[in-house]
Amino acid sequence: MRDHILKVQTASVGHSRRYGVTASDSWLLSRVFLMFPWISLTLSVGVLLLILQQTLPLSIQTDPQAADRVAEKMAQLQMAMQVSQPHAWILNEAELNQWMRDNLVIASAHQAQQAGIPVPVGSEPVCKRFNPH
Repeated sequence: MRDHILKVQTASVGHSRRYGVTASDSWLLSRVFLMFPWISLTLSVGVLLLILQQTLPLSIQTDPQAADRVAEKMAQLQMAMQVSQPHAWILNEAELNQWMRDNLVIASAHQAQQAGIPVPVGSEPVCKRFNPH
């Protein structure tokens, strides 16, 4: 009878080893499943903090003489265009910022119509009151 019991026990141990699951493996899996909520919470908080982290503002180059240099370069470009001569127009960051500040003014639809500039449909914000009844 004792031989029969030993055979069953060795057969069950051999069966579990065949599938690669041992007692220490099941203990490790249960520990991982118990720790999984805490690990996922920690990772989620870490990612959220990385997303919400404030960064330093970008440094924008400005130069008081940039407007004069842009005007001079624009005059050179216009002269080259009048005589049909190719011209390379290179602006540094400060000159480009000054040119955009002077020329890319956002106008209202009324101002654009007064200047004769066609206004695309839907460009003016509309505030409507919602009445569900």
